[in-house]
Amino acid sequence: MRYRLIRYRYAEVAQDAPPQSLEDLWGSRRRVMVARPQWRPPVDLYETEDRLIVKVEIAGLREEDFEITLYDDTLVVEGVRSWLLSDAARFHAMEVRYGPFRIEVPVLPNIDREQVSGPIRTRLSLCDLTENGGESMTADEKDGREDVKGTSLPDALSVLPLRDTVAFPMAVIPLLVGQERSVKLVEDAMRANRMIFLVAQKSVEARPAGPEDLYRMGTAAVIQQLLRAPDGTLRLVVQGLERVRIVDFARTEPYLVARIERAPEIIEEGVEVEAFIRAVRDLIQRLTPLIPELPDELSGAIQALTDLRQIVYLVATSVPISVAARQDLLEINSLPAKLRRLIELLQHEVAVRELGQKITRETEEEMSKAQRDYVLREQMKTIQRQLGEENPEQAEIEAFRRRLQEAPLPEEARKEAERELSGWSACRRPPRSMV
Repeated sequence: MRYRLIRYRYAEVAQDAPPQSLEDLWGSRRRVMVARPQWRPPVDLYETEDRLIVKVEIAGLREEDFEITLYDDTLVVEGVRSWLLSDAARFHAMEVRYGPFRIEVPVLPNIDREQVSGPIRTRLSLCDLTENGGESMTADEKDGREDVKGTSLPDALSVLPLRDTVAFPMAVIPLLVGQERSVKLVEDAMRANRMIFLVAQKSVEARPAGPEDLYRMGTAAVIQQLLRAPDGTLRLVVQGLERVRIVDFARTEPYLVARIERAPEIIEEGVEVEAFIRAVRDLIQRLTPLIPELPDELSGAIQALTDLRQIVYLVATSVPISVAARQDLLEINSLPAKLRRLIELLQHEVAVRELGQKITRETEEEMSKAQRDYVLREQMKTIQRQLGEENPEQAEIEAFRRRLQEAPLPEEARKEAERELSGWSACRRPPRSMV
């Protein structure tokens, strides 16, 4: 552990952390989110008469795995919880978070920085249950295991094909894995570095998907959480890491394994990029009220983000656009070009949604007018019957009117027929008084 004391204010804006449990993500309205590949440990912050206590839940770490930095206004704890490999493990659930973590805790300005002290407790109890009884040990006592931080990509990854979805870098996505070979793929990844390659299928009918059924651009991801259902299917929460491209396939059985290469986006800055970002934010503000499925906080989240990749991928995963359009966005290399394409998609979606609302309003108005006319005509007939003014000619007109309403006529023909019928009805209406 390294402790640093820095005599200025902490100015970096912290990013939202991914959900803390499977239930949080699977049960939320926004089932996909975009965040930096860091998790946020739980924190207790309380004070006594003479102390401020900060308790961070980072069990299982050695002191060299994390560092503490104290600014004038913020305590920052960051580090990496390494993955402990086990060749024979078969996971039924995984909710303990691994990989890089970071937490920013606001502190009061009147803290005596020179009196910061421990204790620091990092021991994680592991219970190994066997047929001959259980033995408790700590993470520090588990030797012979390899530590994997999950930050470097290997040259080859197991390929998990996705139907009807596209995974983006930094996106946190829930997945349901049911095919036998996909379940084996996930189990093997859990025994290794938890990394997999997510790539969209060209056709949802392909099952199982072969190399020719997949796009070549996808996303390297890490399995963050896992839950095995009673029927043997796996519920996963995965987080995208980097955009990668398939070079070739190393093998196809028992599942696909591809040799990959990184495909980083081209980042540019300038006035044009700023204009693109503002256009995206404005379009999201217009689109959010038009789509009930979009969370209310999406517009605020887009306004707060400054990372171009996060803006593009958060919008792309949230707005209902086609798989082909999402794949097109993923494959575009330049971030400004991604923003331009995203603006085109958002403008189309806004135009379609606003036109749909206009058509709905006009239809409702026409229906209201027709219903009002029907009610008035029924009331008129009732009054005429009560006054004894009903005549055969008026009954004939009403019969024609009913037949006109039931006839499958074009709109223009219907309007013309109603106009003629109204004129005929006016000519044959009985006089108001007799002289």
